[in-house]
Amino acid sequence: MKAWTTVILYPVIVAAIKKVKEGGEILELEVEIDLIIEEDGILYPIEIKKNTQAKAVMVSAFRVLDQISGKKRGMGAVICNCPDVGMIRENILQIPVWYI
Repeated sequence: MKAWTTVILYPVIVAAIKKVKEGGEILELEVEIDLIIEEDGILYPIEIKKNTQAKAVMVSAFRVLDQISGKKRGMGAVICNCPDVGMIRENILQIPVWYI
């Protein structure tokens, strides 16, 4: 039997990433992730969309989580109005809202 673990929910995460352009100009890129569930140092990102089909571009913000030291990114998901559970990428699912 697994012992109870602490699960932390982070609603609407906005991360600003500073990137330096070739000319020395500093750019700020803002990304938003609707919900992040953390358990045992693993971050599980979730997007919530109204679309009937999830697309890979909807989860491009998930990559920002790879830059957090001491944390790993786990399986991600897009909750949407799709008809069935399916894979968007090898580590990202589309999940119908009625499934929850």
